[in-house]
Amino acid sequence: MENEFVIDKKTPSFSEIKDGNTTKFICSFGSKEVGVVSATLVDKNTYEIGGFFVEPSQRGSGIGSSLVKLVNAFLKKNNSLGKLINTIKGDTAGIYESNNWVQGSFKSHGAYGAYEYIYDGREKS
Repeated sequence: MENEFVIDKKTPSFSEIKDGNTTKFICSFGSKEVGVVSATLVDKNTYEIGGFFVEPSQRGSGIGSSLVKLVNAFLKKNNSLGKLINTIKGDTAGIYESNNWVQGSFKSHGAYGAYEYIYDGREKS
C-alpha cells in the first residue's frame, strides 16, 4: 500500500517555526506547504490555536491530525493549556476531538454555532 502522504513520490516534512509569541506548525512536500496550524501565547501558560488549514487536495490524508498531534506535544512540552475558539462544529472539530481535545463551555448562538475546544497539556499533580 502506498503512503497516503506521497505527492510526486515525496514524503511530507513537518516543521515548527517560532515568531515572537506565535509558533507555527507546517507540513510541506518539498518546498510546497500543504498544511499549517499556529499556537499563540495569550497568557502565562495558555495558547490560542488558530490558522488551521490543509490544502483541499490533501484533506482526509491525515495531515490535519498530524498537525494537531504536533500541537499537543508542544503544549505538553510547555506545560500549557491550548484553547481553540470559533470552531464550527463538524468542520475541523472532529480532528481535534479525535486527538483528545474536549469541548469547553463557550458556545455561540449564531447561525453556524461556534464552539470552544480545550487541550490540557499541563502536568497533573
